[in-house]
Amino acid sequence: MTVVATWAGQSAGAVFDLTVDTHSVDLDALDLADAICQGLSPDPELFVTRVDLLGAYSMIEHLFITTDEDGHAAYTRIGRRHVALLDEYAARIGRVATLLSEDCARFRPVNGAYSPYGVLYGFSSD
Repeated sequence: MTVVATWAGQSAGAVFDLTVDTHSVDLDALDLADAICQGLSPDPELFVTRVDLLGAYSMIEHLFITTDEDGHAAYTRIGRRHVALLDEYAARIGRVATLLSEDCARFRPVNGAYSPYGVLYGFSSD
């Protein structure tokens, strides 16, 4: 499966068009769950069950936070967009979190076996 993300440019903000090509292979639910779990693999617990922490862990302060005219902390335009996307993600993942958690556990690598998870370094929201 190939996923291509195309950015519409700075004027569009953090908006991407996604194109998924399954290369004429018929994917079933487990194939899709496997692909999703690989995308979440740096930290499936954070991305599926602890979405409440994802905002704090992914907040890039110098891009998303500023001060208002009274000197109080406030979100920038990009920060407000980030918060809105996190809210949307939380709502969508919340509908499938239980099933996805079960699938992620099923696809967890067996100790001693090759795993593409091993090539991932750094924090999951880097």
